[in-house]
Order: sequence, then structure tokens, then C-alpha cells
Amino acid sequence: MSFTPRRVHLDFHTSPLIGQIGSKFNKKDFQQKLIDSKVQSITLFAKCHHGHTYYPSNVSDIHPNLNFDLLAAQIEAAHEIGVKAPIYISLGWSYADFKKHKNWLAHDFYTKKVRNNRFDVNA
Repeated sequence: MSFTPRRVHLDFHTSPLIGQIGSKFNKKDFQQKLIDSKVQSITLFAKCHHGHTYYPSNVSDIHPNLNFDLLAAQIEAAHEIGVKAPIYISLGWSYADFKKHKNWLAHDFYTKKVRNNRFDVNA
């Protein structure tokens, strides 16, 4: 019988309008779910496309409704039980980054569409 690794991508794009992010996180429950599901690797979110981080950062704002380092808690929990925990960082498209850096986007004079200065949005 062959062994198939189980890898999970924890999709965690969380709107700033959602309150109490991570308030019910329980390390033991998280670990048990990983064990029960036979997960060898779980990709955890460091920064989502809304532009908020799930850890304290000097370069981006932590999610406004998160009051602890959720990313570190998840990494610690995973590593304690031998589960790999690579991180995901959304790059290039972030609402929060756009709000801070309006010069990162351009408006097409003729079509009035917003486009990113560095990427072809039609590609």
C-alpha cells in the first residue's frame, strides 16, 4: 500500500468586518483535528488579500479584530505534533495596502478602470 501525504491549505481570508478573530482558538483541539485528519503539512495564513496579518508586524497591520499572535500559536501547535507549517502571504493584491498606498494603483483615463501599475490585470 502506498502512502499519500495529506497537505492542507487553510484558506483564511478574513474580512475586517468579522469580529473576535481567533478568540476560540484552542491549541489542543487544533492539534487533535490535525492528528485525526492525518495531516502532514498545513499552510497557515500570515497575510491575506484583505491586507491584514495574523501576527504582529512592522510592515503591515494585524487584523483589527485579532488580539494575539494567531500565526505563532498555530505554528507552535503544528510543530509540537510533527506537522509542517509553511506560511502563505498574499502579495500584489491587498485592499489595506491599496488604502495606504494609492500610488500603487492607476486609473485608466479612458475606461475609468483601476489597474495595478506592475501587473497586467487582463493576463
